[in-house]
Amino acid sequence: MTAETSWTSRVRQWAAGSTAAVKLGAAVVAALALLVLLGELAAWRRVREVERRVVQVAPTRRFAELERVRVPAELAVPVVPGRVLERLARDYDRPGLATVTAGGEVVEARGAVLPGGLAGAEVALGEFRLPRLPEGGGALVTREPGGEVSLVVKPEARRFVGLRSEWAVGAMLSPADPAGEWRGYVRWSGLRVGRVHVVAEGGAQARAGTSSAYALVGAEVRF
Repeated sequence: MTAETSWTSRVRQWAAGSTAAVKLGAAVVAALALLVLLGELAAWRRVREVERRVVQVAPTRRFAELERVRVPAELAVPVVPGRVLERLARDYDRPGLATVTAGGEVVEARGAVLPGGLAGAEVALGEFRLPRLPEGGGALVTREPGGEVSLVVKPEARRFVGLRSEWAVGAMLSPADPAGEWRGYVRWSGLRVGRVHVVAEGGAQARAGTSSAYALVGAEVRF
């Protein structure tokens, strides 16, 4: 075996080993990505269930303890079709929801007249689409002149300084050298001033054939 043949053989062995390492690394990354995706899907479903949960909203302190007086108020009650009333009762978890007929009778979704009338019925007066409220807010329900029910929403203003702990876990790979240049990290942010968020990050990274742990503290602007 000549020196040139020996050198060529070593290059081929090295290339084969590097290819195997890249394939193994890609397979490990793909498996981890699949596990993360499945876990994220399960977490998204749990959060989605909470977000879609019907909530009975309590009145504010300005209205909670006020005296209630019965008045013969003329209300313009919408005549809700039976199928729409059934969907409203299901969406808002109000099984006893009722409506009125054109003749003024109080009926259930299937059209049966409720013997107690308005006294023992929960009548649908309207449905409103709320704007996005990232910080929550309040709503005022009123009877407009003419008997229509109105809902006015006031979003809560975002404060200039905020404290909300947020965590992130991630990984980054170099497209040119995924096996040799990568970074895995855990990132935390908790303090916000305007759009500037204070960030702390730590993890492990590899570059130019060497790997090491790192920890960084800084700030970022989020739009």
